[in-house]
Amino acid sequence: MNIMKKFFRSFNEDYQSLFKNLLNDSLLSICDIGARGGVNDIFSKVDQNNLLNILVEAEEKEAEKLASSNDNYKIINKVVSDASGKTSFNHTLNPSYSSSLKPHENNLKGYYYFERNFYSIDKVEHLESLSLSEALNNLDISELDILKIDVQGAENIVFDGIDEKHWDQINCIHTEAYPFQYYENSATIQTILDKLYQMNYELFDLEIIARNPKVKSDGELIFGKELLSARPFTKGFLGRNGVYDLLLFKKQELIMAQGKDKIIRAIATFCLFEYFDQAVDMLVNAKKIGALANEEYIDLLETIQVIHYKSLKPLNRLSEAIKIKNYKLPIRYREN
Repeated sequence: MNIMKKFFRSFNEDYQSLFKNLLNDSLLSICDIGARGGVNDIFSKVDQNNLLNILVEAEEKEAEKLASSNDNYKIINKVVSDASGKTSFNHTLNPSYSSSLKPHENNLKGYYYFERNFYSIDKVEHLESLSLSEALNNLDISELDILKIDVQGAENIVFDGIDEKHWDQINCIHTEAYPFQYYENSATIQTILDKLYQMNYELFDLEIIARNPKVKSDGELIFGKELLSARPFTKGFLGRNGVYDLLLFKKQELIMAQGKDKIIRAIATFCLFEYFDQAVDMLVNAKKIGALANEEYIDLLETIQVIHYKSLKPLNRLSEAIKIKNYKLPIRYREN
């Protein structure tokens, strides 16, 4: 596709129409467990008619807010666990830190957010729980493309409640992770990655989304005049990595075996998260194995090119258009 055609399509078509062209009548299904605060803005690029949003939120008031914000959302107001039953749910003074697990006081003691009482338990409720696969079966949902998890250390419990049928369907997982056990018997980045690599996922992105400085040692204030005499979150006192955001995709060969519709939805997911190289690679391989006709391939490739072009800042569009003309892959050769 030439630069002028890309320019006019990117100018005249919004993201929703472009993703509509990718997905056609297919539904991109997303399950968000721990949906407090609403759906990730990234999914606003896709028209509601191409989205199936399943939002799971244990706290009743938050679930009601989600339900009132969009009639198309499917809301599950329960705790997602490894089985159905009743689960103790710990409401903390900072609601975002609430969990089905108790905060690990010995591990957290001295750290910034613990010392600010964010993890202090305000009340304990006994809430209904069910596994993710039970929840999806109850809604008669057989396919799931993207799983997003924010459950304050209970990630591996959620994983234990996913049956083989649904593991086969999930092609992208977006989850938070901690460097050590913030909650009693909770998952860590190590246990989460161990489990997901075992299930044939690969890590694409790891982002540090919070720092956690130590502010108290043996009852003494580290930021006080007698010790460091500095404020937390300043240079040299940023603290260790506190929370990670992990993005994983299923191995490509397993996605390719799922058929044309799943391949196209995976390509759309790569475009949403701006992994356009992976989207094109999957598209080329889909054509190679006969999953796509040549006309479909050309149409999808042009749409990916426009979405990529649209994702660039205006000055970068011009700069890249100039630089790509003479670009060659720099090859390393053996020195004589």
